[in-house]
Amino acid sequence: ALPDAPALASDSGIKSAFDNFFWEWDRGIFADARARKAILISLDRATANHAGYGGLAAENPTNSFFPLGGPFTNPDLKEFTRDVPAATALWKEVFDEYGEQQITFLYTAISPEFRPMSLVHQQNMAEVGITDLDIRLVSIQKFFDELALGGRTPTWQTENMMAPNISFRTTEPTDTLASWECGGHWASHYCNEELDVFIKQGRESSDFLVRQKAYFGYQEKAQEVIPSYVTSWRAVGHGMSKRLQNFRSNFGDFYYIQSWLKQ
Repeated sequence: ALPDAPALASDSGIKSAFDNFFWEWDRGIFADARARKAILISLDRATANHAGYGGLAAENPTNSFFPLGGPFTNPDLKEFTRDVPAATALWKEVFDEYGEQQITFLYTAISPEFRPMSLVHQQNMAEVGITDLDIRLVSIQKFFDELALGGRTPTWQTENMMAPNISFRTTEPTDTLASWECGGHWASHYCNEELDVFIKQGRESSDFLVRQKAYFGYQEKAQEVIPSYVTSWRAVGHGMSKRLQNFRSNFGDFYYIQSWLKQ
């Protein structure tokens, strides 16, 4: 094994999943980083996480795409804690510039965690002064229609909307960040060229320390950019695992392989 690199091992059927909510990047108030930060300090991660998963998911207070304690996870990131006065002031600043706006939170009704989470989010937003909030729990087809996927118009049907995604990823950052390069995200129209530089450096190097430095830098910059609202990390057992029999999940058409990075 290389002296500066963690050993690699592989296992079948166990993956990390992180829940994240994203926005339309080229239209509406969420194109402004102040509105994205306002979301981060308005919502109570711990309560929403407990409501959705009952303690079976790890809270992610740094809002990072990287799992807690991983070899490429920056240990010096600041935490985004809920701050009602600061969030209230930040929303006022946003609305003073753009005018009062309705905000929509979209959820997939088939995902059982999102109904209790939506109740927490609704209360949280009311507590920071957001009363014109539209909570929508919809079918998968309606979800895709709302995000204008499948050859539809590139603009979401509803402006100023936040939508969820449960990302099933290995612990390899190249996998995690594949959809967070300019033009790579499946729905949000996301692009940030500064962050792309770090992604490219981490992907193309074979030196562990070079990659770690690049990914640490990515995470620091991402705390300013806020690509999405990352709520929690959790382990996921998949039906293709040799350790599970006669089990099929909603994602049963995919064969997920877990690559574990261990120090």
